[in-house]
Amino acid sequence: MQINHNIFSKTESKGKRNVYLFSAVTFMVFIISYILSIKVTQVKDDGMFMYRAWMWTEYLIGIASFIVIVIKFKHIKAEFIFPAIVLTLISSVSLLNRSDIGTTIKEAIILFSSFVAACLLSKGDNNIKSSLVESKFKKAAASFVLGAFISIPLGIVNFLYFKNTMYYLNWQNPITSAFLALQPGIAEEIIFRFFIMNAFITISDKHIDKKHMVVISMFLGVVPHSLCHFSELWIISPVNAITMLMLTSLFFGLPMAYLQYKRDLETAISFHWCIDFIRFLGGF
Repeated sequence: MQINHNIFSKTESKGKRNVYLFSAVTFMVFIISYILSIKVTQVKDDGMFMYRAWMWTEYLIGIASFIVIVIKFKHIKAEFIFPAIVLTLISSVSLLNRSDIGTTIKEAIILFSSFVAACLLSKGDNNIKSSLVESKFKKAAASFVLGAFISIPLGIVNFLYFKNTMYYLNWQNPITSAFLALQPGIAEEIIFRFFIMNAFITISDKHIDKKHMVVISMFLGVVPHSLCHFSELWIISPVNAITMLMLTSLFFGLPMAYLQYKRDLETAISFHWCIDFIRFLGGF
């Protein structure tokens, strides 16, 4: 009995180390890609700091999601595919109004793949769920309303920040603003959080305690997403970049990650959408 207990303890300890190691390596791969995107942009001198950091990160996530789909292909269900198609189409049409066709197609593929992969990983009790996938349509509708409502204070704070830093206000058509805000709300919550957090919850589950599992998954679902917004700022003012990282992670990324974990994907999408809608409304 003592021998069996020792073997179990060693296996458990090894599993825990592997989770921490894999999480650290994943973050380092992102950081290397992030730094390279800055260096390449400096060399090319084309000013595409955010675009390059963003797309390179999405490429990495897309590859990871494709690997999950290949491994778990036989478990794909129709319930995953229909919401994936609908959300991808809505996001893509929204993005196409402010981006080129090539970027739109690339993100559409990554978005679809990330959604399906996240659904394949969402079977555990601790995993993030999509109410649409689970056919809980009343809950999904309530989530969309709830997410938008509770985001209003942060949306106003975000609006005032842009107004005070950019020194102009250019009111936009509300319908157009609402439509354009669909893409970041849908794509970013699915690619950067729904898939990433589910992946690390699945990897961590049964190997580390729940508190550490949540911290790791939220860290990886929040920090890389925040960093992709201001890669150029590390060159201009590293101190401001650190401040921006803390503020955007704590006041914007973390609430969205928390809403996904505690309720569902749809609440976070609506929360994110409303914040961007208010910002776009002011022309920012």
